[in-house]
Amino acid sequence: MNKKELLYRFFEITGNDKDSLVYLRNFRKQSPESFALIYCDPQSFIETGESLLFNLKLLLQLELFPILLVNNSIPDYIKLFYGKLVNFDEGENLPNFLNLAYIEFKNDKYFENIKLSISNNKIPMLVIPEENIDEDKLTEILKELIEVIKFRKIVYLSPERLFLNENGNTISLINYNQESDIELKMKNYSSKEQNLVRKIRYLLTLKNEILRSVSVTTPISLFKELFTVKGSGTFFKLGSEIKKIKPRNVDKEKLRNLLEISFQKKVREEFLESNLQYLILESEYRGAAIIKKTKLGSLLSKFAVDEIARGEGIGREIWDKMKQEFPTIFWRAKKDNPINKWYHKECDGLVKQEEWNIYWIGLPFKNIEKVVTFLNKLPADFYE
Repeated sequence: MNKKELLYRFFEITGNDKDSLVYLRNFRKQSPESFALIYCDPQSFIETGESLLFNLKLLLQLELFPILLVNNSIPDYIKLFYGKLVNFDEGENLPNFLNLAYIEFKNDKYFENIKLSISNNKIPMLVIPEENIDEDKLTEILKELIEVIKFRKIVYLSPERLFLNENGNTISLINYNQESDIELKMKNYSSKEQNLVRKIRYLLTLKNEILRSVSVTTPISLFKELFTVKGSGTFFKLGSEIKKIKPRNVDKEKLRNLLEISFQKKVREEFLESNLQYLILESEYRGAAIIKKTKLGSLLSKFAVDEIARGEGIGREIWDKMKQEFPTIFWRAKKDNPINKWYHKECDGLVKQEEWNIYWIGLPFKNIEKVVTFLNKLPADFYE
């Protein structure tokens, strides 16, 4: 498959060219062995192994090397499934067409073997010696792997769709900061789902500051979960560090970079030097709401979230924090701005005009006309 055909197939599977390229570029910047850990239990492999192996081969062609964690029944199944008798002694590879390297977890050199397999252009298949492992044992294995290999992402594959809402749709995000919401939903989860919620919380709260997220999805939906903002499974995260800060405490270059990446335009210098009041800011500058003082109240001057952070729910966290801090707020957006659909749901009211949509929350009726006039007269903040 040549590069053009590869990208075409990649976009066909993910269904989103823009998101896919953003994630692909981001993943390629990371250390190859730290891209992702994929755990596949025997039942998932038996039911959807062919799909998973195809996806792994495609990831390899995209120069990405997830580590596949399985127990020792999977290699036997692969031998049977593909009709090949392979000697699975330490260091021996599976049939070349699978592009997998067999590595035993119990071997003290497993990390070196993982790096060696990647250098040989093979996806590491890390095999747990035990045939049946309980969730506690699996959690401790994952803990060790996080500390040794420093994964930023774990994908837990399940043969069936988990974490569905009352309409039968997948719950896309579980944020452990929203404790009351999680506790409310827990009673509707199966015992397997409840156990996953607890184990994932444990892994995310390890004092390593490495692991950012855990996703639960089906093998068939692996690519959409990895390469699209919306995803196709359930994304677990700890709440982000969102702060209300004054402009003097801001790294202006990081803020400028966030704005220019988010809006795909060069920001005017005078905007960064203007009468900013507060910022609601994610600690790593992956999202921000910029608030300006006006005679009419608080103006949401800019709401910016980088592309990958959108899929992690950071935009929602910043928005909720902003509403807590500023009960009355107004803003404008170009009428063709893709975020307008979301703004429609969040605002108390809006006025559509030729160039701008004007929005507000908590604005007194008597001030609406004044706010519309004021926003229409504001100069542009970016170079067009």
